[in-house]
Amino acid sequence: MYSQVRPLNFTLLLKAALLALLLAGAHAVADDDPVCPSCNMFPGTPAPQPPAPPPPDAAADAVGTWQLLVQFPDMPPFLEFITFHYGGTLTETNTSLHGNSANPFFPFNGNDGFGLWQDNGDGTISFAFKKMMFEAEQNEFIGFLRVKGSAIVEDGIWEDVESNTSIITPDGFVIEDFGQALVTGARMDLETIN
Repeated sequence: MYSQVRPLNFTLLLKAALLALLLAGAHAVADDDPVCPSCNMFPGTPAPQPPAPPPPDAAADAVGTWQLLVQFPDMPPFLEFITFHYGGTLTETNTSLHGNSANPFFPFNGNDGFGLWQDNGDGTISFAFKKMMFEAEQNEFIGFLRVKGSAIVEDGIWEDVESNTSIITPDGFVIEDFGQALVTGARMDLETIN
């Protein structure tokens, strides 16, 4: 008696053979480029690119609180704290212009300073802030102390690039221009606060 042999499905057999060839070829090609095996298996697939080096990041160096010594010609030096916040805002206070600061040399009171800062992308930051100023006798608002400048703030050390300090009226007219001070200092950290 003859056994009945079923005919092979030619299409199925062809698919299995092609799959075996592709897998064997892919395995051989994948060994050529261990970083991007799919690049050789599928021509035209872009190879992964290494990340670009980051630009100078003055912002990362700036954020925090800085203790500065500010010295203008012909004026006593004073201590200043300035805090650069994430998001580009800043706050400031100093020993020269504050709520109890009126003295014969500088007969005004003032509040803390509030302002903005930005990373310039070249290793420097720019900043600007204002402090409200009040005449000491009558406590009358007279205008602002305005400070604008730029600095290098790398590795926790402050290096002035330029700055300008002025007293201005509420509408921006300059009453007195103090020019640039010599500013030195460093970012505060837990070890420097005694």
